[in-house]
Amino acid sequence: MITNTQPEDGKYAFITSTPFYSAKGKQETKTLVRKHVMRPFMKRNRPKRANGVKNIAPRPFVGASALQISIPQTNREGVEAEAELESKFLMGLQTNSMVLLGNGRVNPFQAWPVKMDTKEHELVHHIWDPSQCFQPFRDFWFPLGTNDSAAMHLVLSNAALHLNALRGNLDEGRDSMMYHHSAVRSVNRRLANFAVEHSDGIIGAILGFMCHEQILSSAETWKIHQAGFYKILALRGGLSSIENIPALRLSLFWIEHNMSSDLDIMPLSPPPVQYLTNPYLPKYQADGEAHFVNIREHFDISSFLSVEILDIMKQLSILTVTITRENEKRKPMKDAQFLWGDQNFAGLCVYPILSRLLTIQKEIKHEIEELCRIGGLLFIAQARRWFGVGPVLTNAFIKKLRQLLESDGEVWNEKVKSLRLWTLIMAGCAATTEDEKAWIVETLKRGFFAWSDLENVEKMWWVDELFRVGLANIEEAIHSLQEFK
Repeated sequence: MITNTQPEDGKYAFITSTPFYSAKGKQETKTLVRKHVMRPFMKRNRPKRANGVKNIAPRPFVGASALQISIPQTNREGVEAEAELESKFLMGLQTNSMVLLGNGRVNPFQAWPVKMDTKEHELVHHIWDPSQCFQPFRDFWFPLGTNDSAAMHLVLSNAALHLNALRGNLDEGRDSMMYHHSAVRSVNRRLANFAVEHSDGIIGAILGFMCHEQILSSAETWKIHQAGFYKILALRGGLSSIENIPALRLSLFWIEHNMSSDLDIMPLSPPPVQYLTNPYLPKYQADGEAHFVNIREHFDISSFLSVEILDIMKQLSILTVTITRENEKRKPMKDAQFLWGDQNFAGLCVYPILSRLLTIQKEIKHEIEELCRIGGLLFIAQARRWFGVGPVLTNAFIKKLRQLLESDGEVWNEKVKSLRLWTLIMAGCAATTEDEKAWIVETLKRGFFAWSDLENVEKMWWVDELFRVGLANIEEAIHSLQEFK
């Protein structure tokens, strides 16, 4: 028999085992001693309560742990359910939402809303390891997981999907399915409770489901989750209810635009312009506008493009100059990290242009404008891939381009030759199937272009690091076709 006497001051506990010789070997005695030793540590890390509700306030400069719950290992399911029902978190703008140890690994003592073993820590490390190209916008979508158990399971599931893809396996693996199933169970249990069904946590979890389906390229399931997201959002007052929560608002922008791009459809929500400040704009706006003026005058694009399309292409010129100049900076310095080190570059500098190219499709007046729009989307697709976004699908763009060029319409007008050639080169660089690549080469031959025309393409919207290899492959394919014939 084991008894435990707790003194008033809480400093000492007397553990008596009967018979005494069994104390050393009894597992329950070991557990009791361990619990007593760990009690002060757990008290120190336990969130304080205000009126019976856990009060977890963000603390400056401590990273993701500011948005996390300290959850003991015992009776974890009950504690998770309690945390889901009681917790309402204010998600702040996170500029450094993860604290790593000195060797770059994940801190094993950091608190999380779910049980974290070695496998889970490895997946979190994968998210924050810069060599794995899984960085884009993580400062905004990762905090969603640290606030909610279901959302965290989805962060782990999506990280497992990405890790599988890097190993050449595009199917959903066992680990990813296991985390996804845990998230589904958690959300289904909570949706019956009106108090939590439209909480920040449940909103973040559904965004995680949308992200999961986008990675799997499951458009129909993604649309189901999207519809559910907007229904729950309506319960809390619509889009305006998350406008002041940057992590939610920017994650919606990111996740919705990823699938909207894959399908080439208009996103339902406008971009959150209050958060989309391009930090590179003051340095490169003037040079980017000069770059656009040169294109406009040399290729006379003003004669067949609307003011709205021209303005978007001007933004593409600024992006072109920004990437080129920043990339030149990092060449002489091996240790310098500019664009690859800036994991928010894609979201703040590339996606606003993507948004405009997607939303303007309803205002397209003729085929030449659509040709230009598709070319811009293909440019953006390669830029997104270069900055670590994945998967980035381009088959919808190339399918529309194919329909456009298989007709004998105004897109074959001589004045559009340079724009048509540039769009085809963009398609050739972004294409992923042999059928697409073969069609692009055949279409280029149909245009009867001279090799010198390819030099003009490089005077348009062009970044060597994004397109040089693709252009070389196109040239090689054309040479091979000519030799074969």
